[in-house]
Amino acid sequence: EEFASIFAGEHDTWFAEPEFAGQFVDACVIYSRRTGDARHLDRARLVVDAMCTYQREDGYLGTYKAGKEFDETFSVWNQTFVIKGLLSFYAATGEERALTASSRCARYISDYYLAPNAPEILKSVNQCLQNTTILEQLVRLYKLTDEERFLEFAQFIVRRWEETTIKFVTAPNEWLNPLLEMGALKAIESLVCYQGIVELYTVTGEDRLLSAAERYWEQLRKNQINIIGSGAYTELWVFHGSRPANLSIDVRPNETCVSWGWARLSLMLFELTGNARYFDAVEQTLYNHIMGAQAIDGSDFSYYQGHVGQKIHEKHPDQYSCCRYRGLHYYAYTPTYLFTEGEGRIYVNLFASAEATLSDGTLIRSTTDFPRDGRVTIEVESSSASADDPHSTSSIFLRIPTWARSWSVRVADRLYSQENAELDSGYLVLPGPTSPGVTTIEADFELRVQVVEADVDHKPSVAVLFGPLTLATDSRFGTPMHGSAIHLSNGEVSLSRVHETDGPIVRFEAPGTIHGEESEITLVDFASAGSLSPNHDEFKLWIPVAHET
Repeated sequence: EEFASIFAGEHDTWFAEPEFAGQFVDACVIYSRRTGDARHLDRARLVVDAMCTYQREDGYLGTYKAGKEFDETFSVWNQTFVIKGLLSFYAATGEERALTASSRCARYISDYYLAPNAPEILKSVNQCLQNTTILEQLVRLYKLTDEERFLEFAQFIVRRWEETTIKFVTAPNEWLNPLLEMGALKAIESLVCYQGIVELYTVTGEDRLLSAAERYWEQLRKNQINIIGSGAYTELWVFHGSRPANLSIDVRPNETCVSWGWARLSLMLFELTGNARYFDAVEQTLYNHIMGAQAIDGSDFSYYQGHVGQKIHEKHPDQYSCCRYRGLHYYAYTPTYLFTEGEGRIYVNLFASAEATLSDGTLIRSTTDFPRDGRVTIEVESSSASADDPHSTSSIFLRIPTWARSWSVRVADRLYSQENAELDSGYLVLPGPTSPGVTTIEADFELRVQVVEADVDHKPSVAVLFGPLTLATDSRFGTPMHGSAIHLSNGEVSLSRVHETDGPIVRFEAPGTIHGEESEITLVDFASAGSLSPNHDEFKLWIPVAHET
Protein backbone atom coordinates (compact mmCIF):
# COMPACT_ATOMS: atom_id res chain seq x y z
CA GLU A 1 0.00 0.00 0.00
CA GLU A 2 2.84 2.40 0.83
CA PHE A 3 4.59 1.80 -2.50
CA ALA A 4 1.36 2.02 -4.46
CA SER A 5 0.52 5.39 -2.89
CA ILE A 6 3.67 7.17 -4.06
CA PHE A 7 2.63 7.08 -7.71
CA ALA A 8 -0.54 9.07 -6.98
CA GLY A 9 1.34 12.19 -5.93
CA GLU A 10 4.04 14.53 -7.17
CA HIS A 11 7.31 14.89 -5.32
CA ASP A 12 10.34 17.13 -5.23
CA THR A 13 13.95 16.34 -6.03
CA TRP A 14 15.92 13.60 -4.17
CA PHE A 15 12.85 11.36 -3.89
CA ALA A 16 13.88 7.72 -4.43
CA GLU A 17 10.81 5.71 -3.40
CA PRO A 18 9.93 4.65 -7.00
CA GLU A 19 13.27 2.81 -7.14
CA PHE A 20 12.34 0.83 -4.03
CA ALA A 21 8.87 0.14 -5.43
CA GLY A 22 10.39 -1.36 -8.59
CA GLN A 23 12.85 -3.41 -6.54
CA PHE A 24 9.97 -4.61 -4.35
CA VAL A 25 7.91 -5.77 -7.35
CA ASP A 26 10.91 -7.61 -8.81
CA ALA A 27 11.65 -9.37 -5.50
CA CYS A 28 7.98 -10.34 -5.04
CA VAL A 29 7.93 -11.96 -8.48
CA ILE A 30 11.01 -14.03 -7.69
CA TYR A 31 9.72 -15.15 -4.28
CA SER A 32 6.37 -16.08 -5.82
CA ARG A 33 8.12 -18.19 -8.47
CA ARG A 34 10.33 -19.91 -5.90
CA THR A 35 7.70 -20.58 -3.24
CA GLY A 36 4.53 -20.98 -5.28
CA ASP A 37 2.89 -18.53 -2.87
CA ALA A 38 0.54 -16.32 -4.91
CA ARG A 39 0.38 -13.72 -2.13
CA HIS A 40 3.77 -12.40 -3.20
CA LEU A 41 2.45 -11.82 -6.71
CA ASP A 42 -0.70 -10.17 -5.32
CA ARG A 43 1.48 -7.67 -3.46
CA ALA A 44 3.41 -6.94 -6.63
CA ARG A 45 0.18 -6.52 -8.59
CA LEU A 46 -1.04 -3.87 -6.16
CA VAL A 47 2.03 -1.74 -6.93
CA VAL A 48 1.90 -2.49 -10.67
CA ASP A 49 -1.73 -1.34 -10.72
CA ALA A 50 -0.63 2.03 -9.36
CA MET A 51 2.30 2.31 -11.78
CA CYS A 52 0.04 1.72 -14.77
CA THR A 53 -2.83 3.86 -13.47
CA TYR A 54 -0.75 6.96 -12.79
CA GLN A 55 1.55 6.82 -15.81
CA ARG A 56 1.28 10.05 -17.77
CA GLU A 57 -0.12 10.07 -21.29
CA ASP A 58 3.31 10.88 -22.73
CA GLY A 59 4.81 7.81 -21.01
CA TYR A 60 6.46 9.49 -18.02
CA LEU A 61 6.49 7.01 -15.15
CA GLY A 62 8.24 9.03 -12.48
CA THR A 63 6.87 11.02 -9.58
CA TYR A 64 8.61 14.38 -9.96
CA LYS A 65 6.62 17.53 -10.58
CA ALA A 66 6.10 18.85 -14.11
CA GLY A 67 9.28 20.45 -15.38
CA LYS A 68 11.47 18.23 -13.23
CA GLU A 69 11.00 14.99 -15.19
CA PHE A 70 14.72 14.94 -16.01
CA ASP A 71 15.98 16.36 -12.73
CA GLU A 72 19.65 15.55 -12.13
CA THR A 73 18.91 13.44 -9.05
CA PHE A 74 16.82 10.26 -9.30
CA SER A 75 14.64 10.98 -12.32
CA VAL A 76 15.80 8.36 -14.87
CA TRP A 77 17.19 6.17 -12.07
CA ASN A 78 13.74 5.82 -10.49
CA GLN A 79 12.10 4.94 -13.79
CA THR A 80 14.85 2.41 -14.53
CA PHE A 81 13.81 0.31 -11.55
CA VAL A 82 10.12 0.82 -12.20
CA ILE A 83 10.71 -0.65 -15.68
CA LYS A 84 12.69 -3.49 -14.10
CA GLY A 85 9.79 -4.38 -11.80
CA LEU A 86 7.22 -4.12 -14.60
CA LEU A 87 9.24 -6.37 -16.93
CA SER A 88 9.64 -9.00 -14.21
CA PHE A 89 5.91 -8.84 -13.53
CA TYR A 90 5.20 -9.22 -17.25
CA ALA A 91 7.49 -12.27 -17.46
CA ALA A 92 5.62 -13.88 -14.56
CA THR A 93 2.06 -13.05 -15.59
CA GLY A 94 2.03 -12.24 -19.30
CA GLU A 95 -0.05 -9.13 -18.54
CA GLU A 96 0.53 -6.88 -21.56
CA ARG A 97 -0.17 -3.68 -19.64
CA ALA A 98 3.12 -4.10 -17.77
CA LEU A 99 5.10 -4.44 -21.01
CA THR A 100 3.19 -1.56 -22.58
CA ALA A 101 3.85 0.74 -19.62
CA SER A 102 7.55 -0.18 -19.67
CA SER A 103 7.86 0.46 -23.39
CA ARG A 104 6.10 3.81 -23.21
CA CYS A 105 8.33 4.93 -20.35
CA ALA A 106 11.56 3.85 -22.07
CA ARG A 107 10.42 5.46 -25.32
CA TYR A 108 9.73 8.74 -23.47
CA ILE A 109 13.28 8.75 -22.04
CA SER A 110 14.90 7.60 -25.29
CA ASP A 111 13.18 10.27 -27.36
CA TYR A 112 14.33 12.95 -24.94
CA TYR A 113 18.02 12.05 -25.04
CA LEU A 114 18.19 11.04 -28.71
CA ALA A 115 16.55 14.24 -29.94
CA PRO A 116 18.65 16.78 -31.87
CA ASN A 117 20.43 19.14 -29.46
CA ALA A 118 19.29 17.01 -26.53
CA PRO A 119 20.59 17.72 -23.03
CA GLU A 120 23.66 15.75 -21.91
CA ILE A 121 22.64 12.36 -20.54
CA LEU A 122 25.74 12.31 -18.31
CA LYS A 123 24.59 15.44 -16.50
CA SER A 124 23.36 13.71 -13.36
CA VAL A 125 24.33 12.97 -9.77
CA ASN A 126 26.63 10.20 -8.59
CA GLN A 127 29.50 10.95 -10.92
CA CYS A 128 27.34 11.28 -14.03
CA LEU A 129 26.12 7.67 -13.97
CA GLN A 130 22.52 7.81 -12.73
CA ASN A 131 20.82 8.22 -16.10
CA THR A 132 22.93 5.63 -17.93
CA THR A 133 22.03 2.84 -15.50
CA ILE A 134 18.93 2.30 -17.67
CA LEU A 135 21.10 0.35 -20.14
CA GLU A 136 20.14 -3.16 -18.98
CA GLN A 137 16.41 -2.43 -19.02
CA LEU A 138 16.68 -1.02 -22.56
CA VAL A 139 18.23 -4.29 -23.73
CA ARG A 140 15.55 -6.33 -21.96
CA LEU A 141 12.89 -4.29 -23.73
CA TYR A 142 14.61 -4.70 -27.08
CA LYS A 143 14.60 -8.48 -26.62
CA LEU A 144 10.87 -8.42 -25.90
CA THR A 145 9.73 -5.91 -28.52
CA ASP A 146 12.38 -5.85 -31.29
CA GLU A 147 12.01 -2.06 -31.16
CA GLU A 148 15.21 -0.66 -32.66
CA ARG A 149 14.84 2.59 -30.73
CA PHE A 150 15.76 0.79 -27.52
CA LEU A 151 18.90 -0.79 -28.98
CA GLU A 152 19.87 2.55 -30.53
CA PHE A 153 19.57 4.26 -27.15
CA ALA A 154 21.56 1.49 -25.45
CA GLN A 155 24.42 1.85 -27.92
CA PHE A 156 24.26 5.64 -27.59
CA ILE A 157 24.87 5.28 -23.83
CA VAL A 158 27.98 3.16 -24.40
CA ARG A 159 29.29 5.68 -26.94
CA ARG A 160 28.85 8.55 -24.49
CA TRP A 161 30.90 6.66 -21.88
CA GLU A 162 33.65 6.05 -24.39
CA GLU A 163 33.68 9.67 -25.56
CA THR A 164 34.38 10.81 -21.99
CA THR A 165 36.76 9.72 -19.24
CA ILE A 166 34.32 7.07 -18.02
CA LYS A 167 35.31 4.56 -20.73
CA PHE A 168 33.65 1.57 -19.11
CA VAL A 169 34.43 -0.60 -22.14
CA THR A 170 38.05 0.30 -22.86
CA ALA A 171 39.42 1.35 -19.44
CA PRO A 172 39.59 -1.77 -17.22
CA ASN A 173 42.93 -3.25 -18.25
CA GLU A 174 44.74 -5.87 -16.19
CA TRP A 175 47.65 -3.73 -14.98
CA LEU A 176 48.06 -1.04 -12.31
CA ASN A 177 44.67 0.05 -10.91
CA PRO A 178 42.78 1.38 -13.93
CA LEU A 179 39.48 1.60 -12.07
CA LEU A 180 40.81 4.77 -10.52
CA GLU A 181 41.65 6.18 -13.94
CA MET A 182 37.99 6.12 -14.92
CA GLY A 183 35.90 9.21 -14.60
CA ALA A 184 33.32 7.43 -12.43
CA LEU A 185 33.99 5.58 -9.18
CA LYS A 186 30.49 5.47 -7.67
CA ALA A 187 30.32 1.79 -6.80
CA ILE A 188 26.74 0.57 -7.13
CA GLU A 189 25.98 2.73 -10.17
CA SER A 190 29.10 1.40 -11.89
CA LEU A 191 28.07 -2.17 -11.13
CA VAL A 192 24.57 -1.58 -12.54
CA CYS A 193 26.15 -0.11 -15.67
CA TYR A 194 28.34 -3.18 -16.11
CA GLN A 195 25.31 -5.41 -15.70
CA GLY A 196 23.89 -3.47 -18.63
CA ILE A 197 27.09 -4.04 -20.61
CA VAL A 198 26.79 -7.79 -20.04
CA GLU A 199 23.15 -7.72 -21.11
CA LEU A 200 24.02 -5.74 -24.24
CA TYR A 201 26.63 -8.38 -25.12
CA THR A 202 23.87 -11.01 -25.21
CA VAL A 203 22.22 -9.27 -28.18
CA THR A 204 25.21 -7.82 -30.05
CA GLY A 205 27.78 -10.57 -29.45
CA GLU A 206 30.53 -7.93 -29.28
CA ASP A 207 33.43 -9.63 -27.51
CA ARG A 208 34.76 -6.29 -26.27
CA LEU A 209 31.70 -5.91 -24.06
CA LEU A 210 32.04 -9.26 -22.31
CA SER A 211 35.80 -8.80 -22.05
CA ALA A 212 35.34 -5.40 -20.42
CA ALA A 213 32.97 -6.82 -17.82
CA GLU A 214 35.31 -9.73 -17.04
CA ARG A 215 38.30 -7.40 -16.68
CA TYR A 216 36.33 -5.03 -14.48
CA TRP A 217 35.23 -7.92 -12.27
CA GLU A 218 38.84 -9.06 -11.89
CA GLN A 219 40.00 -5.56 -11.00
CA LEU A 220 37.34 -5.34 -8.31
CA ARG A 221 38.33 -8.74 -6.91
CA LYS A 222 41.99 -7.74 -6.70
CA ASN A 223 41.71 -4.15 -5.55
CA GLN A 224 38.30 -3.39 -4.05
CA ILE A 225 36.45 -6.39 -2.60
CA ASN A 226 37.66 -7.06 0.91
CA ILE A 227 37.78 -10.07 3.19
CA ILE A 228 34.02 -10.09 3.92
CA GLY A 229 33.07 -9.91 0.25
CA SER A 230 32.01 -6.28 0.14
CA GLY A 231 33.68 -2.98 -0.64
CA ALA A 232 33.62 0.80 -1.15
CA TYR A 233 34.19 3.70 1.23
CA THR A 234 31.45 6.33 1.27
CA GLU A 235 29.98 4.36 -1.66
CA LEU A 236 33.09 4.92 -3.82
CA TRP A 237 35.90 2.73 -5.11
CA VAL A 238 39.15 4.01 -3.61
CA PHE A 239 42.86 3.35 -4.00
CA HIS A 240 43.63 -0.10 -2.54
CA GLY A 241 40.07 -0.39 -1.25
CA SER A 242 40.67 -4.01 -0.22
CA ARG A 243 43.65 -3.10 1.98
CA PRO A 244 43.33 -4.82 5.42
CA ALA A 245 41.78 -2.37 7.88
CA ASN A 246 39.43 -2.32 10.84
CA LEU A 247 36.98 0.03 9.17
CA SER A 248 34.64 1.83 11.52
CA ILE A 249 31.10 2.69 10.54
CA ASP A 250 31.87 6.42 10.31
CA VAL A 251 33.76 5.94 7.00
CA ARG A 252 30.60 4.30 5.60
CA PRO A 253 32.26 1.10 4.39
CA ASN A 254 30.79 -2.04 2.82
CA GLU A 255 27.52 -0.80 1.39
CA THR A 256 24.95 -3.60 1.12
CA CYS A 257 23.96 -2.27 -2.31
CA VAL A 258 27.54 -2.82 -3.44
CA SER A 259 27.51 -6.40 -2.13
CA TRP A 260 24.45 -7.26 -4.19
CA GLY A 261 25.74 -5.39 -7.25
CA TRP A 262 29.00 -7.36 -7.02
CA ALA A 263 27.15 -10.66 -6.62
CA ARG A 264 24.72 -10.01 -9.45
CA LEU A 265 27.52 -9.12 -11.86
CA SER A 266 29.20 -12.37 -10.77
CA LEU A 267 26.04 -14.38 -11.47
CA MET A 268 25.59 -12.80 -14.90
CA LEU A 269 29.20 -13.57 -15.83
CA PHE A 270 28.79 -17.17 -14.70
CA GLU A 271 25.80 -17.57 -17.01
CA LEU A 272 27.98 -16.58 -19.97
CA THR A 273 31.27 -18.25 -19.03
CA GLY A 274 30.41 -21.23 -16.82
CA ASN A 275 33.35 -20.37 -14.54
CA ALA A 276 33.05 -21.44 -10.90
CA ARG A 277 35.16 -18.57 -9.58
CA TYR A 278 32.13 -16.33 -9.74
CA PHE A 279 30.40 -18.48 -7.14
CA ASP A 280 33.42 -18.23 -4.85
CA ALA A 281 32.65 -14.50 -4.81
CA VAL A 282 28.90 -14.96 -4.32
CA GLU A 283 29.48 -17.40 -1.46
CA GLN A 284 32.00 -15.18 0.35
CA THR A 285 29.67 -12.19 0.23
CA LEU A 286 26.61 -14.20 1.26
CA TYR A 287 28.03 -15.88 4.36
CA ASN A 288 29.86 -12.81 5.63
CA HIS A 289 28.53 -9.42 4.64
CA ILE A 290 24.93 -10.19 3.65
CA MET A 291 24.15 -12.46 6.61
CA GLY A 292 26.02 -10.04 8.88
CA ALA A 293 24.04 -7.07 7.56
CA GLN A 294 20.58 -8.56 8.07
CA ALA A 295 18.51 -7.91 11.18
CA ILE A 296 17.89 -10.98 13.32
CA ASP A 297 14.13 -10.75 12.67
CA GLY A 298 14.76 -10.42 8.92
CA SER A 299 13.10 -7.01 8.68
CA ASP A 300 15.97 -4.89 7.40
CA PHE A 301 19.59 -4.71 6.26
CA SER A 302 22.29 -2.28 7.26
CA TYR A 303 23.20 0.45 4.82
CA TYR A 304 26.88 0.09 5.73
CA GLN A 305 28.82 -2.39 7.86
CA GLY A 306 32.18 -1.85 9.52
CA HIS A 307 34.84 -4.32 10.65
CA VAL A 308 34.86 -3.23 14.28
CA GLY A 309 32.44 -1.85 16.85
CA GLN A 310 28.76 -2.63 17.11
CA LYS A 311 26.74 -4.31 14.36
CA ILE A 312 24.24 -2.21 12.46
CA HIS A 313 21.23 -4.13 11.18
CA GLU A 314 18.91 -1.45 9.92
CA LYS A 315 19.10 1.78 8.00
CA HIS A 316 19.25 5.11 9.79
CA PRO A 317 15.96 7.06 9.53
CA ASP A 318 17.73 9.69 7.41
CA GLN A 319 19.06 7.15 4.90
CA TYR A 320 17.40 5.71 1.81
CA SER A 321 15.99 2.18 1.85
CA CYS A 322 18.00 1.01 -1.16
CA CYS A 323 20.13 -1.46 0.80
CA ARG A 324 17.08 -3.06 2.38
CA TYR A 325 15.73 -4.09 -1.01
CA ARG A 326 19.07 -5.14 -2.43
CA GLY A 327 19.62 -7.32 0.62
CA LEU A 328 16.24 -8.93 -0.07
CA HIS A 329 17.30 -9.39 -3.68
CA TYR A 330 20.38 -11.32 -2.59
CA TYR A 331 18.15 -13.85 -0.86
CA ALA A 332 15.65 -13.81 -3.73
CA TYR A 333 18.08 -14.45 -6.58
CA THR A 334 20.85 -16.56 -5.04
CA PRO A 335 18.84 -19.74 -4.30
CA THR A 336 17.86 -19.94 -7.96
CA TYR A 337 21.55 -20.58 -8.66
CA LEU A 338 22.00 -23.49 -6.26
CA PHE A 339 21.43 -25.80 -9.22
CA THR A 340 21.47 -24.60 -12.82
CA GLU A 341 21.31 -26.42 -16.14
CA GLY A 342 22.14 -25.95 -19.78
CA GLU A 343 23.68 -27.67 -22.80
CA GLY A 344 23.53 -31.15 -21.31
CA ARG A 345 24.95 -30.02 -17.97
CA ILE A 346 23.64 -29.93 -14.43
CA TYR A 347 25.60 -27.47 -12.28
CA VAL A 348 25.83 -27.73 -8.49
CA ASN A 349 27.05 -24.23 -7.63
CA LEU A 350 26.32 -23.59 -3.96
CA PHE A 351 25.89 -25.90 -0.99
CA ALA A 352 22.70 -26.01 1.03
CA SER A 353 20.01 -28.49 1.99
CA ALA A 354 17.63 -27.99 -0.90
CA GLU A 355 15.96 -29.65 -3.85
CA ALA A 356 14.81 -28.62 -7.31
CA THR A 357 13.10 -30.15 -10.32
CA LEU A 358 14.90 -29.45 -13.57
CA SER A 359 13.30 -28.77 -16.94
CA ASP A 360 13.40 -32.45 -18.01
CA GLY A 361 11.83 -33.64 -14.77
CA THR A 362 15.11 -34.65 -13.12
CA LEU A 363 14.97 -34.18 -9.36
CA ILE A 364 18.15 -32.98 -7.65
CA ARG A 365 18.45 -32.91 -3.90
CA SER A 366 21.34 -31.92 -1.62
CA THR A 367 21.77 -32.50 2.10
CA THR A 368 24.43 -30.77 4.18
CA ASP A 369 25.22 -28.82 7.33
CA PHE A 370 27.39 -26.41 5.34
CA PRO A 371 29.12 -24.10 6.26
CA ARG A 372 29.53 -25.72 9.67
CA ASP A 373 30.58 -28.89 7.90
CA GLY A 374 32.06 -29.60 4.48
CA ARG A 375 30.19 -32.84 3.74
CA VAL A 376 27.52 -32.63 1.05
CA THR A 377 25.34 -35.47 -0.26
CA ILE A 378 23.72 -34.89 -3.65
CA GLU A 379 21.07 -37.16 -5.15
CA VAL A 380 20.13 -36.88 -8.81
CA GLU A 381 16.94 -38.77 -9.62
CA SER A 382 15.99 -39.28 -13.24
CA SER A 383 12.99 -41.14 -14.63
CA SER A 384 13.98 -40.89 -18.29
CA ALA A 385 17.79 -41.21 -18.55
CA SER A 386 18.96 -43.75 -21.10
CA ALA A 387 22.47 -44.67 -22.16
CA ASP A 388 21.11 -45.23 -25.68
CA ASP A 389 19.81 -41.68 -25.90
CA PRO A 390 22.58 -39.14 -25.22
CA HIS A 391 20.02 -36.31 -25.23
CA SER A 392 18.37 -37.78 -22.12
CA THR A 393 21.52 -37.66 -19.94
CA SER A 394 23.44 -34.76 -18.51
CA SER A 395 26.90 -34.43 -17.06
CA ILE A 396 27.00 -33.18 -13.48
CA PHE A 397 29.30 -30.21 -12.87
CA LEU A 398 30.14 -30.04 -9.17
CA ARG A 399 31.81 -26.82 -8.04
CA ILE A 400 35.08 -27.32 -6.16
CA PRO A 401 35.50 -24.16 -4.06
CA THR A 402 38.93 -22.55 -3.99
CA TRP A 403 38.99 -22.54 -0.18
CA ALA A 404 38.91 -26.38 -0.21
CA ARG A 405 42.61 -27.24 -0.33
CA SER A 406 41.68 -30.89 0.13
CA TRP A 407 38.54 -32.60 -1.13
CA SER A 408 37.14 -35.95 -2.18
CA VAL A 409 34.04 -36.96 -4.13
CA ARG A 410 32.62 -40.48 -4.30
CA VAL A 411 30.16 -41.69 -6.93
CA ALA A 412 29.35 -45.41 -6.60
CA ASP A 413 32.76 -47.15 -6.55
CA ARG A 414 34.68 -44.22 -8.09
CA LEU A 415 36.65 -41.83 -5.85
CA TYR A 416 37.77 -38.43 -7.13
CA SER A 417 40.20 -36.07 -5.37
CA GLN A 418 42.61 -33.25 -6.11
CA GLU A 419 45.29 -35.89 -6.75
CA ASN A 420 43.54 -37.72 -9.58
CA ALA A 421 40.99 -35.35 -11.13
CA GLU A 422 41.24 -32.33 -13.39
CA LEU A 423 38.73 -29.52 -13.12
CA ASP A 424 36.86 -27.74 -15.89
CA SER A 425 36.64 -24.02 -15.01
CA GLY A 426 36.54 -24.92 -11.33
CA TYR A 427 34.04 -27.79 -11.69
CA LEU A 428 34.53 -31.52 -11.27
CA VAL A 429 32.74 -33.17 -14.19
CA LEU A 430 30.84 -36.30 -13.19
CA PRO A 431 28.78 -38.69 -15.34
CA GLY A 432 25.05 -38.17 -15.05
CA PRO A 433 22.38 -40.86 -14.77
CA THR A 434 22.39 -43.39 -17.64
CA SER A 435 19.26 -45.18 -16.52
CA PRO A 436 16.18 -44.35 -14.47
CA GLY A 437 17.00 -44.19 -10.79
CA VAL A 438 19.10 -42.23 -8.31
CA THR A 439 22.75 -41.24 -8.67
CA THR A 440 24.29 -40.39 -5.29
CA ILE A 441 27.30 -38.09 -4.99
CA GLU A 442 29.11 -37.81 -1.66
CA ALA A 443 31.42 -34.81 -1.47
CA ASP A 444 33.73 -33.91 1.39
CA PHE A 445 35.36 -30.47 1.29
CA GLU A 446 37.98 -29.78 3.93
CA LEU A 447 37.00 -26.69 5.88
CA ARG A 448 40.47 -25.52 6.75
CA VAL A 449 41.44 -22.67 9.06
CA GLN A 450 43.50 -20.08 7.22
CA VAL A 451 45.34 -17.15 8.78
CA VAL A 452 45.84 -13.90 6.87
CA GLU A 453 48.62 -11.69 8.28
CA ALA A 454 48.66 -7.93 7.80
CA ASP A 455 49.73 -4.67 9.36
CA VAL A 456 46.58 -2.99 10.63
CA ASP A 457 46.65 0.30 12.53
CA HIS A 458 50.45 -0.06 12.66
CA LYS A 459 50.16 -3.35 14.54
CA PRO A 460 50.88 -6.91 13.37
CA SER A 461 47.40 -8.42 13.03
CA VAL A 462 45.60 -11.43 11.66
CA ALA A 463 42.25 -12.29 10.19
CA VAL A 464 41.16 -15.89 10.54
CA LEU A 465 39.13 -17.72 7.88
CA PHE A 466 37.27 -21.01 8.12
CA GLY A 467 36.33 -22.19 4.65
CA PRO A 468 34.28 -19.32 3.18
CA LEU A 469 33.70 -17.80 6.63
CA THR A 470 35.65 -14.86 8.01
CA LEU A 471 35.91 -15.03 11.80
CA ALA A 472 35.87 -12.21 14.35
CA THR A 473 35.99 -11.65 18.09
CA ASP A 474 32.74 -10.98 19.94
CA SER A 475 32.48 -9.30 23.34
CA ARG A 476 29.50 -11.46 24.32
CA PHE A 477 32.07 -14.23 24.93
CA GLY A 478 34.15 -12.11 27.29
CA THR A 479 36.70 -10.73 24.83
CA PRO A 480 37.25 -6.98 25.21
CA MET A 481 37.73 -5.14 21.95
CA HIS A 482 40.78 -3.25 23.19
CA GLY A 483 44.11 -4.59 24.44
CA SER A 484 43.60 -8.21 23.40
CA ALA A 485 46.17 -10.22 21.44
CA ILE A 486 46.33 -13.72 19.99
CA HIS A 487 49.64 -15.54 20.34
CA LEU A 488 51.02 -17.03 17.16
CA SER A 489 52.75 -20.39 17.36
CA ASN A 490 55.13 -21.06 14.48
CA GLY A 491 53.17 -18.60 12.37
CA GLU A 492 49.85 -20.36 12.86
CA VAL A 493 46.88 -19.68 15.11
CA SER A 494 45.94 -22.72 17.15
CA LEU A 495 42.16 -23.09 17.23
CA SER A 496 39.88 -25.58 18.93
CA ARG A 497 36.32 -26.00 17.67
CA VAL A 498 33.44 -25.45 20.07
CA HIS A 499 30.25 -27.20 18.98
CA GLU A 500 26.96 -25.69 20.08
CA THR A 501 23.39 -25.90 18.85
CA ASP A 502 22.50 -22.21 18.91
CA GLY A 503 24.21 -18.84 18.76
CA PRO A 504 26.95 -18.38 16.15
CA ILE A 505 27.27 -20.45 12.99
CA VAL A 506 30.72 -21.56 14.15
CA ARG A 507 32.73 -20.88 17.29
CA PHE A 508 36.40 -21.44 18.06
CA GLU A 509 38.70 -20.88 21.02
CA ALA A 510 42.30 -19.73 20.56
CA PRO A 511 45.07 -19.24 23.16
CA GLY A 512 45.97 -15.60 23.58
CA THR A 513 46.17 -12.76 26.03
CA ILE A 514 43.73 -10.18 27.33
CA HIS A 515 45.39 -7.13 28.83
CA GLY A 516 48.61 -9.10 29.07
CA GLU A 517 47.02 -12.06 30.88
CA GLU A 518 46.87 -15.47 29.21
CA SER A 519 43.34 -16.33 28.23
CA GLU A 520 41.21 -18.11 25.67
CA ILE A 521 40.00 -15.86 22.85
CA THR A 522 36.65 -16.74 21.29
CA LEU A 523 36.27 -16.34 17.53
CA VAL A 524 32.92 -16.67 15.76
CA ASP A 525 31.79 -16.19 12.18
CA PHE A 526 31.64 -12.56 11.08
CA ALA A 527 27.90 -12.76 10.35
CA SER A 528 27.17 -13.70 13.98
CA ALA A 529 29.82 -11.50 15.64
CA GLY A 530 28.08 -8.64 17.42
CA SER A 531 24.76 -9.65 15.85
CA LEU A 532 23.10 -11.65 18.61
CA SER A 533 22.89 -8.63 20.94
CA PRO A 534 23.72 -5.76 18.59
CA ASN A 535 22.88 -2.97 21.05
CA HIS A 536 25.35 -4.37 23.56
CA ASP A 537 28.01 -6.57 22.01
CA GLU A 538 31.04 -5.41 20.05
CA PHE A 539 33.10 -7.25 17.46
CA LYS A 540 36.46 -6.97 15.73
CA LEU A 541 37.70 -8.58 12.52
CA TRP A 542 41.44 -7.84 12.38
CA ILE A 543 43.01 -8.96 15.66
CA PRO A 544 46.38 -7.78 17.00
CA VAL A 545 48.90 -10.56 17.58
CA ALA A 546 51.82 -11.03 19.90
CA HIS A 547 54.51 -13.41 18.66
CA GLU A 548 55.89 -15.86 21.17
CA THR A 549 59.53 -15.32 22.17
